[in-house]
Order: sequence, then C-alpha cells, then structure tokens
Amino acid sequence: MENKIYLSASSINTFKTCKRRYKFKYIEKINNNLKLESKYISFGQSMHKAIADFNSIQNQEFKTLQILQNLLRKNWIRKGYENTDEEREFGLKGLKMLEEYFNNPQDMASKNLLIENTLKEYRNNNIILFGKIDRAIVTLNNEIEVIDYKTGNTIEYEGDFVLDPQIACYIELFKNNFNIVPNYISFYYLTHNKKVQIKIEPQHINLISDFLNDTINQIITEKEYPCNVSESCEYTCEFCDICDKSYSIEEKLLNELRTNNFEANKTVF
Repeated sequence: MENKIYLSASSINTFKTCKRRYKFKYIEKINNNLKLESKYISFGQSMHKAIADFNSIQNQEFKTLQILQNLLRKNWIRKGYENTDEEREFGLKGLKMLEEYFNNPQDMASKNLLIENTLKEYRNNNIILFGKIDRAIVTLNNEIEVIDYKTGNTIEYEGDFVLDPQIACYIELFKNNFNIVPNYISFYYLTHNKKVQIKIEPQHINLISDFLNDTINQIITEKEYPCNVSESCEYTCEFCDICDKSYSIEEKLLNELRTNNFEANKTVF
C-alpha cells in the first residue's frame, strides 16, 4: 500500500524552491532537533489566534480594542525569544498592529464563512491536498473573499493574479469543498495595515487546475531531489548542516578570490 502524500502550499513552495529540502522535510521527515524555535513563528501564531478569536465574537458589545489586545495576551506564545526585553518588544509591536487593525479594518464582512479552518481534498488514493484558511467572508458587496493574515514586513503580492501555490491551493480547496470559487483571494499585511486583493476571474480556474496537476505530478515522479544551491541556504534551510550541496558563504568568498586572482593575472596594464 502506498504511503499517503500530504501536500500544502508550504510543502509545494518548498519543493519548487529546493527539492532536496523537500525530501529531508516531508519524505525522510528528518528532525534531529534541527528545527529551531523561532520568535517570528511564535509571534505570527499569537497574532493569528488573537484575530481569529476576535472575529469569532458575535456580540458586538464585546468587540472592543481592549478585548482584542487582551486576546493577544491570552494567546501569546513565549517560545523563541532571546530574552524578556525582546519578547516585550514584539508584544508591544503586536499590540500596536492590533490597534491599527481595530481602528481601520480592511476586512469588514457581512458574514463569516470560515475562521481558522483546515480544508482537505482527496485527489486520489494517496494524494491529499490541504490548507488552513485564516478567514473566509461574505463582503459588504455580497462577494466571497478568502483572507490570509500576514505578520511579516514584506508585501509579497501587488494585486495581480499570479500562479502561486498559496493562491492555487486556496482556490482549489474552496472550490472542491464548497463547489464555489471565491471572488477574491486577499493578503492582509498587518504590519502595514494594508490588504492586497487579488480578483479571481473565470479564465484563472483552468490555469490553477493545470498548475496544481503539473506540480503534483512533478512531486510524485521526482527521483533525484537535487539541491537548489543559493545564498539563502544557511539562513533559511534547517538542513544546511547535513546537506552536502548546501551553499557556503566562505566557499563563495574563496571562489571569488580565486576568480579575481586569475583575472588579475590575465590583466595587462
């Protein structure tokens, strides 16, 4: 019997970024205490839970800024911070972000459809596509919008449709679970209190389906799992120390020195 393969936007992104990392993480499931507790993960999870709890409140009398900020305190995850001063700095930052969110919300809804729900799609006997929806709403204009809350500093999307694993997974999961396609996929950047809204048109649906089918086929037929060596290896990959092809800054500098010396020797003044 074949092992089930669970695919998410995160694992698909990993495969597309570096197949070797995908193998270590999702096939061999190597741990060896390589995964460090990250303050950014803790902060993001704390913020997501606070906003989810707040948006789940039905009695409008209890939807106050104080309650929203207290929900962050209630859901605060303390792992990953170097010391109490750093933890306090992140905590104050989170409270400020929630204050801006509360005072000028970009996600007004007439109705909540989903809050922090995990959706699954069984594509065949052993492929399961899944993903967590932060929030799905019916907007004030009576349109369906799927919202992903972001706590990082970088704005990754500009509003135009792109064939991106996260957007593709949201559309495919929503369509196959509810037999409807959302009008918008939106990314709410809480650091900037800015929402980037991506309109989903009918012509995008086949593109998304083909993109996912092709990507999944690549994943299940891959045999070699080559390493995609890049400058970000030692900063972003938890398997850098055990990957024989992993990028090394020192090695790069040595190679540059060798190249520069060679070129210098060729130069005629």
